[in-house]
Amino acid sequence: MSVFQKLLFPLLIFFIMFLVTCSQSTEPGKPPFKDPRDMTWEVDTLHYPGNMQTLMSSIAVCSPDDIWICGHANGGGRMWHYDGTDWSPIRLHDLLIDISDYNDFYVYDSNNIFLAGAQGRTGESPLSKVIKFDGENWIDQFIDGYSRLQSISGDSPDNIWACGHGGLIFHFDGTSWLNDTIYAPYTMGRNFQLNSVAPHNDGAFVIGNLVDEVNYQDVFYFFEGCIGDWILVDSMRIDVYNSIYQWGVGRLYASSW
Repeated sequence: MSVFQKLLFPLLIFFIMFLVTCSQSTEPGKPPFKDPRDMTWEVDTLHYPGNMQTLMSSIAVCSPDDIWICGHANGGGRMWHYDGTDWSPIRLHDLLIDISDYNDFYVYDSNNIFLAGAQGRTGESPLSKVIKFDGENWIDQFIDGYSRLQSISGDSPDNIWACGHGGLIFHFDGTSWLNDTIYAPYTMGRNFQLNSVAPHNDGAFVIGNLVDEVNYQDVFYFFEGCIGDWILVDSMRIDVYNSIYQWGVGRLYASSW
């Protein structure tokens, strides 16, 4: 080995060690996500005096000490808030907010929480309802519709979708709520409703269903589009001869990942 090679070899070793040392950050990395099967789950109980039913269906999580949950109850306690220690019922009627059905949340942050549902007693024509929590107060959005809303979703406070019974669907652009109606291609059924909506590009995906009492089957639909322009992407029928679901019909989820 020449003198040059003898001098070069230690320099290469030093250079490699320098690169490795510099590439190692001293800042702590993000903790790995736990598999849900490895998490520790705790059971809590929501009790409202006099209630026979408390069936929660939607949850909005802003932080470990700022959680909202809503759903059906035969009395009070249709919406609750968790402050990290206790669950407290939220009585919107005490805040002069008229809403009877608390069906679904969309949360962007603690200052932008939207609740979709309806106002109306049994036998009455319901009013569509969306209310917003701005971090301090619940504010009625006073949308123009006469159907129960089942779902609300978005990807920002300026792009929110809500849908429900009768094919009614709304879009909020940060300034105003526009509504539209999606019609079922099959007209022999009843109780057509849109069950879930999720934003997608400049529009939304929507799933819905109706009951076909003539042929004793449920018909499910998958739509894509925007206000004034909806396309039926897929459909399926479930009956005594076909009980295999081609795709999920419960809820749509959207992610930028």
